[in-house]
Amino acid sequence: MGLLKRNISPYDGILFRSAVRSKNGSPAFATMRSFAMRFKGILRGGQSDPLGAWIDSAIESNIIPIMRLARTCTETSMLCGTP
Repeated sequence: MGLLKRNISPYDGILFRSAVRSKNGSPAFATMRSFAMRFKGILRGGQSDPLGAWIDSAIESNIIPIMRLARTCTETSMLCGTP
């Protein structure tokens, strides 16, 4: 059975809903979601101009996964020759 073909039990749904409920009150989760939504908007918008500002604020956020993504974006743009 492949990785994507997994049986989902009702217990999985309960775990997901409880995780969402507990994270909705977390400021760190709200900040991470905000960064993710902005990044998604940049990707869907098709323009790279806002990416620089997103990378700068992501690196200053002190949220490790967001900082890693921002640094990877910076390194990738340097390798591709994109400003």
